[in-house]
Amino acid sequence: MSNPSNKLDRDAIHWYVIRCHNRSLGKVRALFDAKAMEIYVPETYRIFEVEGRLVKKLCPVFSDIIFVRSSYNELKTYIEVEGFPVFFYFSRTSHIMDDAIWVKDKEMEMFSKASFMQDRSPE
Repeated sequence: MSNPSNKLDRDAIHWYVIRCHNRSLGKVRALFDAKAMEIYVPETYRIFEVEGRLVKKLCPVFSDIIFVRSSYNELKTYIEVEGFPVFFYFSRTSHIMDDAIWVKDKEMEMFSKASFMQDRSPE
């Protein structure tokens, strides 16, 4: 994850680590999808017992984390003006704009490929 020492351009596009309020990942995902935003939710198969049978289901790895490719300003508008139930993750407790955690495109591409290489088949 990246945070350069120079000031972050508030209109530059990055992958931001966003946390959803109160396990609202499905709702948040739908809100960003409706805005045609590029999002990534790491998922994995989990095994559940349903009526005595073991069933594999694709589930989010984190119940409250979503990666959104956008500018800080655009995301801030969705949070503050449109009321999206999310907030930024910060690298320190200062909560200043330059501390919002973001990921470079290349790093995000490698992360998503690595997570996709995990067991993806629902056997």
